[in-house]
Amino acid sequence: MSVERTINFLVSLCFYKRNAPYVWSLTILFATTFYPITKPRSTLETLKHMKRLGNPIKFIGFRNVLQNNMTLLATALKLLTNLQTLELRLRASDGRDENVAHLLGQTTFQLRKFGTTMEFNSEMGRFLRNQNQLRELQCSSSLTSAILTKNLLPSGTLPKLSIITWSSRLPMNVVRYITSERPIEKVTVLVETEVPNLAPLLDIGPRSESVKQVSLMINSNNITAEQVGEIAVQFPAAQELGMKMRKLDENFLTQITASIHHFKSLRRLILSANAVVFKRWEDLIQEHLAVCFEKCKTLSYLIFPVTEKDSIKFYVFRRR
Repeated sequence: MSVERTINFLVSLCFYKRNAPYVWSLTILFATTFYPITKPRSTLETLKHMKRLGNPIKFIGFRNVLQNNMTLLATALKLLTNLQTLELRLRASDGRDENVAHLLGQTTFQLRKFGTTMEFNSEMGRFLRNQNQLRELQCSSSLTSAILTKNLLPSGTLPKLSIITWSSRLPMNVVRYITSERPIEKVTVLVETEVPNLAPLLDIGPRSESVKQVSLMINSNNITAEQVGEIAVQFPAAQELGMKMRKLDENFLTQITASIHHFKSLRRLILSANAVVFKRWEDLIQEHLAVCFEKCKTLSYLIFPVTEKDSIKFYVFRRR
């Protein structure tokens, strides 16, 4: 949803409050706007909203909500008592700790899934400590050492957290702090630059032994057999591995077949790429896919992309 449509939705939600309990999921993508969420709304824009709502008398007491996008969003979030999924992505300057307090400090919902670019500091810690139903946390770019040094998520908080997303730019000691003593079963890691070793970006300590699903998005054209082996070592109980590269070619498959024997529990391997480059489809099956099943005795499914008529389709291969 565009920024304009999002704002219109929030305005309607705040104006017709009776609809708020029926909203279970909300996505706010203000990270690409050119102005801060505290910028005052123009008189013309306010009049447009007033005209759209069609009730000038009732609107008089509603003007404070439309001061700026901060007051609008804070009012809407406070109304959403049954919200379960929230994606809140703001500009870096809008994600400061004091804004976290203003936007989330008075909410009462219990989220199941939360993704944000906002700063992880005292106010975010206070918010998360009350999220006892949270199962998935996406914090690909906003974790800081403050959450660790201030012990903002002590033992016993986030008791149901089982899915977490992080990126290679984040300090791994902070990621380990969040995953420690929590029932993590699925991880998604964004590897944003080419690196010689993956292990330092994946090491979440003892909790890695309970991880069943691993998704890696690697911003590179190549991967080595040693790096694939590092994934297997870091997540020995992984039953599903998804890997997305910039390019998927024969060299990539060669590295996979040379290292897939390291996985002792893997049942599903899902490969994807922005570009898929091969010679002949028949050779692909004979030289690589069959070898994967032969070398990894637990592998049952291999999901593979194929370019057909300028589009990418996914084929599912099953062990015979």
